[in-house]
Amino acid sequence: MSGNLRLFVASPLSGAAREPLQAIYEQRERIAAKMPQRIRWTVPEQWHVTWLFLGSVPREQLPEIQARFA
Repeated sequence: MSGNLRLFVASPLSGAAREPLQAIYEQRERIAAKMPQRIRWTVPEQWHVTWLFLGSVPREQLPEIQARFA
């Protein structure tokens, strides 16, 4: 299988870090109504901290990258 993957190294958020973000997320419609531009919200299940953005990487390199971060 060929092609590139858009890769990054990330960690999920802990419960303590999620709590204040959850409060903001629950008010997203009210907040968005006051913003001059459209806001794209991410669902809580996808919240994370990105430590390193690898960008476009050939699919064939994925096993080596996974081994380095294991």
